[in-house]
Amino acid sequence: MEFDKTLMSRIELMTEREIFPTENRTTRVIEITKGLPTPRGRKSKYPFRDMEVGDSFFSPGSSVIGIHGCARRHRPMKFTCRSVVEDGVAGIRVWRIA
Repeated sequence: MEFDKTLMSRIELMTEREIFPTENRTTRVIEITKGLPTPRGRKSKYPFRDMEVGDSFFSPGSSVIGIHGCARRHRPMKFTCRSVVEDGVAGIRVWRIA
């Protein structure tokens, strides 16, 4: 309780000029840069955007939950995922269905 009283008395003594000096507010200049290209998004881990209906890909060692979450971001396209073993390697096969 004593700490709160001390803190409050210090805050009450401070004025707006002490907290926000006017020279800092008026001298700061923000420059505008023209013609700078927008940054591209990061490269996708899976080829969902390049797929057509009937296409599929195999991702070794992935989880259905992880790939299904990525596929949901590419709506309205629809995908189905299945756990499979191909050439002795466990993974996930993803098909575009719509």
